[in-house]
Amino acid sequence: MSRLKLKKQDVKFLLEKTFPQYTGKKFILEILDSNTEVSTVSYWDGGSKDYYAVVDYEGNFNGSSNQYHNIHPQVQEDKRPKWIANKFQVLINHSYFCGKDCGITIYATNDSLLLPKNLLETK
Repeated sequence: MSRLKLKKQDVKFLLEKTFPQYTGKKFILEILDSNTEVSTVSYWDGGSKDYYAVVDYEGNFNGSSNQYHNIHPQVQEDKRPKWIANKFQVLINHSYFCGKDCGITIYATNDSLLLPKNLLETK
């Protein structure tokens, strides 16, 4: 897994579909191996929460935190929502930690069909 900082212009097309209200400057790309599971549990806990959205390779908005909203941590592990990394989708996460906006994290595979190849090259 690699973490890269991005600029807004690199991901503007994804933001317009998922979190158009976001005006911050924090953008991270996490490159995952295919079939890696990412927990998409979303609930308020001590002023912290994650909001998720999925976009497919045709640019369709495929899901949002409404699917994951208020999943309590006591829910059985096998029933917790998750996203499985694949080249046809990216997962976008808007995070808050203790009330502070922590920015946008984009999860993608190194062979993603949504992101330009120059972004996916690990340095």
